[in-house]
Amino acid sequence: MVVNHKKYMVKSQSQVGNLRTLINSVSSTFMVTASQLRAARALLGWSRAELAKRSGVGAPTITDFELKGADARQGTVQKWVAALGKEGVEFTPETNDSGCGVRFKKGWPKEKR
Repeated sequence: MVVNHKKYMVKSQSQVGNLRTLINSVSSTFMVTASQLRAARALLGWSRAELAKRSGVGAPTITDFELKGADARQGTVQKWVAALGKEGVEFTPETNDSGCGVRFKKGWPKEKR
């Protein structure tokens, strides 16, 4: 099965299943701010175009969210979190002691081979 979304293609059913698993693992109540998304991209050195390619969400949607304060659908945010999470980025929620943020998961960044 091939799924087309502009420049993003998923070529096999297993890849579709893996993406669904990642998306479903993100909490349904998880909030991501525009600043967090920009910071997450900066950790990886990704442009909006790169995040768009890896998440299957159009770059204009990312721009609208980050710069114009547009609301993003929950499914859209989950795709961003999943794509960034595959590269070791995790989002941290606001707590009583600290604000929200982003960081690398333990053991990341992995060395490129």
